Formats: sequence, C-alpha cells, structure tokens
Amino acid sequence: MSRRARFRFVVAVAIVLVAVAIPSWLHSRDLTARLACGSNMKGIATALKVYSGDWSLDDPDPIAMLIAKGEIPASAGHCPASGKPYRINRAYFTAPHAQNSSTTVVVFEELANHDGIGANMCYSDGHASFEKAGDVQRILVAQRISE
Repeated sequence: MSRRARFRFVVAVAIVLVAVAIPSWLHSRDLTARLACGSNMKGIATALKVYSGDWSLDDPDPIAMLIAKGEIPASAGHCPASGKPYRINRAYFTAPHAQNSSTTVVVFEELANHDGIGANMCYSDGHASFEKAGDVQRILVAQRISE
C-alpha cells in the first residue's frame, strides 16, 4: 500500500469515527441538560411547598421570590437547555386534597425547552420525570393547567 493510500485510509477512518461520535456526544449533552432541569424543578417544588405560606397566589412570580430570599440559586429558576423560566401549577396550592399525589404537577416547563421532544414535570410527591410531548399535553389538559 502506497503512502498516499495509507493517508487516505487513515483520513477515511477518522471521518467515520467523528461521524459516529458527534451524535452520541450531542445526545449526552441533551440528556445532561434534561437531568439538570429535573433537579432544578425538584428543588423549586420543595422550596415552594416549604415556603407556600410566605407568598400569595397573586404574586406574579413565586420563583423570583424564592431567588430573592436566597432559598434557591438564580441559575435554578430556569431550564439550563433553553434559559426559559419554569411554570408553576398555582391550583396545586389551593387544593389540599391534591397534596403528595404522584399525578399532580407542581412545576413544569414549556415543550419548546427540549426541542419539542418533551418536557420535565415535577409532581407533588417530589419526583420529577421527562414526559414525551403527547403525554405533556394530556397531563396539562387533564389537570386544567394552561401552558
């Protein structure tokens, strides 16, 4: 094999390796952002439940109140993937029968935050999960939450 042929072979192998590695690297970045997002939501939901007596439903942004009090870091008030703020299900705090339910949403985000694939939702029992786009719409409609 000539020197030129070996060089072409090495370049071809390198191109194939890069082509295989880039999609998995991008997927891992998205997965990391989803996990950080879910973790942020769990912290916000916990802080909202602990400090629910300190804010009024008339308060336009309870998350900003928590940040101002130093209860959560400013970086936790929005999705790391998009930079958009999280949304709160205000009805949760006025419906005592919904407390600690594994199906009642406390904090959620817009579908656009993760390219429309789905969205993280944090439930009143403390768990957060990434729901697919169709499920997000179904959950929000069932709980009469407007996105």
